[in-house]
Amino acid sequence: MDKNDNLCIHIPFKINSMDAKRLKQEQTKLFDFFWTNGYSKDYIRAFKSFIRKIIELDGDDSVKTYEDFFNYFSPERGYKQTSAALRRRRNIIGAIKEFDLHDHYPNRVSRTGFMSRSSYNQLIPAFKKVVDNYSQSKSASVKSSGTVKSEMNNSSTFFLSIQHQGVCKLEDIGERHVLRVFFDGEKRTHGYSYKKNVLAVLKANKEHTTWSECEKIINYLPCLKEERKNFPFLNKEEVERIRQGLCNRELSLRDTAIVSLVFHTALRGSDIAGLKVGDINWETEELSIVQSKTGNPLKLPIRPAVGNAIYDYLSERKNLEPASPLFESIQLQGAHISSKAVSNIVRSMLKSYGVRVNGGQKGLRVMRHHLATDLIANGIPSSVVSAILGHASPESVYPYVDAVVDKLRGCALSIDKYPVREEVFDV
Repeated sequence: MDKNDNLCIHIPFKINSMDAKRLKQEQTKLFDFFWTNGYSKDYIRAFKSFIRKIIELDGDDSVKTYEDFFNYFSPERGYKQTSAALRRRRNIIGAIKEFDLHDHYPNRVSRTGFMSRSSYNQLIPAFKKVVDNYSQSKSASVKSSGTVKSEMNNSSTFFLSIQHQGVCKLEDIGERHVLRVFFDGEKRTHGYSYKKNVLAVLKANKEHTTWSECEKIINYLPCLKEERKNFPFLNKEEVERIRQGLCNRELSLRDTAIVSLVFHTALRGSDIAGLKVGDINWETEELSIVQSKTGNPLKLPIRPAVGNAIYDYLSERKNLEPASPLFESIQLQGAHISSKAVSNIVRSMLKSYGVRVNGGQKGLRVMRHHLATDLIANGIPSSVVSAILGHASPESVYPYVDAVVDKLRGCALSIDKYPVREEVFDV
């Protein structure tokens, strides 16, 4: 055996050479795109600065790739290394790389992944193969993209943690290595859901040469009990504040329409961000979409309060083609609003209405929880509630059932037949 067989080798980033001469010729197209689509002067100025530097360094043998160019901005040369500065540098250089090598223009939404150090990218080939086998398996093909991504991410961090323990072969993974991923010596670091995701990836290797090692690792996984916490929900006073705020139209027309839609339909932020004008049928007063998380079609009635808020917003709009975004981005005219912006609008609304100002969960999720518990409390079957919320599994609605206190009280047993001494209740 070669003495280097047990060495962990990090996989390098995918390298592509810069083409400074081409970039110099084509940069006008990029800046025209920025001006046409309403990008800020500061944003454009930053791109110009980096492109000038790329052209200036053309011919320098130490800077042949965009990765080399990123590393050029070192502390030795006096450049800031704060997280904000590094993030800005990655975003701009990554966008320039995409334009130079692939003719891709920035879109303010998707990231380039430039200089990404994801757990998966740091795995050695032997561990990466296990994850790859899962991604190409039949079990992954029938799951939602979100579930597949979550299971791949968790299994990648699982193997990376083992890799950091000095293990570089599947057959060398022992029980102590696996348990160290879940326990740090003082407390548990990962729970049931994490283990479940790792298990799904390992099981998908059953038809591959890696199965014997994966089966051994499965036996090393700790026995963890599934824990289910009750979801937070809005109380009656908070609900009334939101209703009153929406009636008073204290927000902009766009934000009022978004909050009304969230409050009355509990749609996910990604689904709201992706809505098109044509998704609303004003004659039948229905909203029809394909949910981004599950891929399942969903049709919901539009209540008058929601319909009126959306109509008022659209009355100010010029582009009302069926394929145009229902909710437009303020920064980029004609583009869809981002799901993050939807979440920020809801958070801002809760703060301005004085809801959850003293702590507690904020944002879209608590609004979804509110509608779910409200529907269940009013006797709507859990299967219907699950369909409205867009759950892939009907069981996902169970935590909401546990939050309906009035219904739970009806399940309580009387202790009248079992006398208890009065001092027992003196706590």
